[in-house]
Amino acid sequence: MNKTSVTLAILMSLSLSACGGGSSSTADKSTKATPAPTIEPTVAPTIEPTVAPTIEPTVAPTIEPTVTPTAEPTPAPVLTNINGQLVVPVTITASARKTLIPAPIQARSEACPGVPDGYSPLADAVVELKNAAGDNLESSTTTDTCGKFEFVVPKSLVDSISNVVAAKSGFKNIIADVDNFLESNASRIASTISDQASYEITGLKKSSAQSINFIITDSESKKAILGLQNSAFTFSLDGQTITSPTITSSQNTATDSASVAITLDSSGSMGALVYDENNRPVLAPDGNTHRRQTIAASAAHQLIDMTKANDPNSEMAIIMFSSVIYPMTDTTLNSKLKIFDASGDAMLLDTGRTDNFTQDASTLHTLIDIYNEYSAMYGSYSTPVIERHPDRTDNIAKISYYPFGGSTAFLDSIDQAITTLESTNPTKPVIVALTDGADNSSQKTVDEIITRANQYNYPVTVIAAGTGFSSYDIDDMKRISNETGSEYFEVADLSKLGGFLAGISTRVTFNYDANLNTPLISGQVLNVSLSVNGETPVSREITIP
Repeated sequence: MNKTSVTLAILMSLSLSACGGGSSSTADKSTKATPAPTIEPTVAPTIEPTVAPTIEPTVAPTIEPTVTPTAEPTPAPVLTNINGQLVVPVTITASARKTLIPAPIQARSEACPGVPDGYSPLADAVVELKNAAGDNLESSTTTDTCGKFEFVVPKSLVDSISNVVAAKSGFKNIIADVDNFLESNASRIASTISDQASYEITGLKKSSAQSINFIITDSESKKAILGLQNSAFTFSLDGQTITSPTITSSQNTATDSASVAITLDSSGSMGALVYDENNRPVLAPDGNTHRRQTIAASAAHQLIDMTKANDPNSEMAIIMFSSVIYPMTDTTLNSKLKIFDASGDAMLLDTGRTDNFTQDASTLHTLIDIYNEYSAMYGSYSTPVIERHPDRTDNIAKISYYPFGGSTAFLDSIDQAITTLESTNPTKPVIVALTDGADNSSQKTVDEIITRANQYNYPVTVIAAGTGFSSYDIDDMKRISNETGSEYFEVADLSKLGGFLAGISTRVTFNYDANLNTPLISGQVLNVSLSVNGETPVSREITIP
């Protein structure tokens, strides 16, 4: 028997013993065995397994990445332009030269169209922007060949700029308010004068209940000065300084156009030959000696061209006078003249005007040719013969004779000019009266003319052409001009007449208005003073009419 068998046998024996099986002894058979109490097995309580609590996983908070704020770019500064044109007046002699050899005047230079007629560019001037203390706020610049300059600056700087200052050798410095050169102005122009010239206040008049108009010219060219700084002027009324007046240059006001009434002497003495200051004959385009009337007509043509070039909306009226006053309306001229066209047919003048004033330069040139007895259309055998003005558009070929000669009713011509202006209620009225001799035919007196002109605030510029005036005559003419707020011109050398009328044209266009913000009462004394570049002030005084 092997070990496995032995082991199995032992296990079986033990099993039988436990169950009462196997061999029984006698004692066991006689004795009943007490059964063992049934012992319920102790049932171990069911222990519910401890359920571990569900532990939610800790969620790490979402950390938004720190966003670095985007820096806004610094905005580019708003820029603005400060620009303009600087000019100098043409001399009397240069302006007069255009009159002696008449030619159409271009509406400003083709090369430099911004330069007003009667002026030249101030090239190569050094221009600076300065504050009230006189400090430069930008690098300087230089004007070009047309006198133009430009600064491009931050708009925020403009309030710190007080003046535009320009300098060039041989000329007085220009000191102008920066406002003159901002885009809001109609014309950004300033002028200077030569070192040898001086400033003059050549016009001063009341223009409304509390406003005045005044003109600044220079002593050499007699032309208007443009763009002077406001602080250069001082105003007083009965000795009391007026504070904070509002000053406006007329070139900066697009709607400020003039109404000019021109009276021209057609008396017999206007036929006198003209010699210059050296007693040399002044020659007309046909080679013959000019006469007073031909020079006056040529100067009037230039006055028209210059004024219309600088002030296109200006209007003019022409009045002829000798013993009789001739307003040059279509009605008057058709009643006095026999007019023919190129076919030899009689015709009437028809300019389309309802009164004497017109803005049409062509019509004005026609009227000046009609005024001139030596115009070719009169067929005169006298010389010189002045050909038709090239800008005329009328059909007049011939006029049978010239009926306008006679004596000199100079004062009555001014009276007619006042009446002509009165009918239009003009914004900027001007009277220009030219004569070559003393009045000898008028009904009106000097005092009456002054009173009536001042009633309407009409300035009267008087031109005494020639040398045939007594001191008494000159005093009267000066009174008329001075007491109506204008200027008297004595032109002894008639070869320079065109230069003086050119100066008058600039005065018509370029002048100053000041609202004094106080009523102007008749009898008050108004004084205007001007000081430029620290020079001795010049002043002019009027009694308010």
